Amino acid sequence: MDINLTKKELLSIDSYQFYQKYLLGNEVWYYKVHLEDSQYSNKYDSMKRFIASELGLHFNNIAIFGSAKIGFSLNPQKDFREFNAKSDIDLAIVSEELFHKFWKSYLEMHSNLRYIKKYSIVTSSLFRQFITLDGLDNLSPFFVEWTKKTSGFVKDLQLLFDFKEHDINYRIFYSWDAVQRYYVRNIDDLKKIEEKKEEKKYDQ
Repeated sequence: MDINLTKKELLSIDSYQFYQKYLLGNEVWYYKVHLEDSQYSNKYDSMKRFIASELGLHFNNIAIFGSAKIGFSLNPQKDFREFNAKSDIDLAIVSEELFHKFWKSYLEMHSNLRYIKKYSIVTSSLFRQFITLDGLDNLSPFFVEWTKKTSGFVKDLQLLFDFKEHDINYRIFYSWDAVQRYYVRNIDDLKKIEEKKEEKKYDQ
């Protein structure tokens, strides 16, 4: 997985094709290149099995995305930033059931006129069919239950699967279609930014 070649291909092929080729499957840049683990595929599968067991999910509904997956960020605001010591490990968890439970918790907070932190981020995420946990408080019964369930989960994940130096972030998506829309949109936006850069070069 050559980062420079991957970047070039991102700009030259259809966004959906890039998503299919580089963001799905069990080849993870972090394990294969960064850690030079010859058993990278087995390590990734073991990680997914661990999460599935801990959270009661299906093995196939868990995936690494972002810079840990391909070596650089797909966030349009980060300008192809390569994975580094401060980078997070981004996980996608696909669960219609969990999505609805978190959505219901936010709805109850709103109905009870409770303050929702990062309201615009929370609502924007919900509109795009994924959950961020930024706005939930300790008055939400389901969130309290979820916190207890996952209290040691992240630390165990960091220790068991060689993520010790990196924070782990996860989004809970309603479906794989929602995952695809999120990342294909990011790729499209990255391309537009690069096209504008090229236009400026020619105008100078």
